[in-house]
Amino acid sequence: MKKVLVYSASGIPFKKGKVAGIISEDLDGGLRSLMKSNEIEVHMPARKQEDLPSHYKWFNIKTPSLDWDLSQFDEIIVTGSNLGLFGGVLSDDIVGFIHGLKTFKGTGSVFLTDTTIPKFTVISKLHDRIHKPKPHGLKSELDIATILSEENFKAALAFEESIDKCYCAFFNTDNKFTQGYGTVEFIDSFRTALKDRDYSDRGLFGVDHDQLIQKACYIGNYKPIRVRRLKKLGIYNPDLVDYFGKVSKEFQPVQKIKIDQVVSCYKNYFAAVVVVDNEMNSLGLPHRWIQSALSNVPTILDVSLKDSIKYELPQELKDFMFFGSYRELKSTLEKLKDPKYFQMILDLQTKVINKFLKEPVENIV
Repeated sequence: MKKVLVYSASGIPFKKGKVAGIISEDLDGGLRSLMKSNEIEVHMPARKQEDLPSHYKWFNIKTPSLDWDLSQFDEIIVTGSNLGLFGGVLSDDIVGFIHGLKTFKGTGSVFLTDTTIPKFTVISKLHDRIHKPKPHGLKSELDIATILSEENFKAALAFEESIDKCYCAFFNTDNKFTQGYGTVEFIDSFRTALKDRDYSDRGLFGVDHDQLIQKACYIGNYKPIRVRRLKKLGIYNPDLVDYFGKVSKEFQPVQKIKIDQVVSCYKNYFAAVVVVDNEMNSLGLPHRWIQSALSNVPTILDVSLKDSIKYELPQELKDFMFFGSYRELKSTLEKLKDPKYFQMILDLQTKVINKFLKEPVENIV
């Protein structure tokens, strides 16, 4: 059986055997999809074994830095990530990973789910910081100059440079982020992860149409490029959309929301709205459409996505689901005030999402 190690320099958030954030949810969905279609055993670094879901093998991240042995693995899948140097402290696990790569004889690949960090460049960035003329300013109990010498970086830099395979979670795999890789393989991350969420109301009573907030709901983190798109669409304000997460910090106090509160939040509104960066409009159906459609909420997408969606959608749903301006979003929300129209869209969307989740991979990418 093929043995695979998954590594992220910024850590993979699992807690008490469950995903603990969007990053780990997407990654877990992709890896479970990969494990279904391949004879592989996935090993995951963590400080405590009980934090990992039971379908992963535990790799003890607290193993002393010089004792990391990666020779047992046939493949290492890395994620695009930043090196978390909190307070300038160099973590022992990145040192262990760099040293462990001296024992690794397999192949490297990257898991693409976060377009803000599409490449794995942690090793070269750390190398350049340590070995440039001015002081690196890093703190460690180890002797950095010795333990991360030029010689000790050689195998790790060669590994980073050798990565030529990309596991792509987006439904349009032919996009700007996958260019430059020799092999691009679709990994069914979003469908696998999102259909396993709990989409119940989490309350004693459902919300009737006349009790819904007559606005759209947007949930997300703050990304300058995303905010520029929201501003261009004319909706970066509370007129038509209620915002949750750090995305709205420029005009209102941040309304925090946990991953297990997303569904119940969506269900209070007429609609969920999905907006993408200009860099992401070539990626096809976004995972947030799956999420909000499964939440049984009418979902309205940024029109810039329209041309990249390969999956065949009913014309009636396409006529509803795209907007390109404040006026168009306002018009769509006005239509949803009609209970019959609202229910017709919900029924149609439910039919489409249920079919989409059952489609063979070749029909969706």
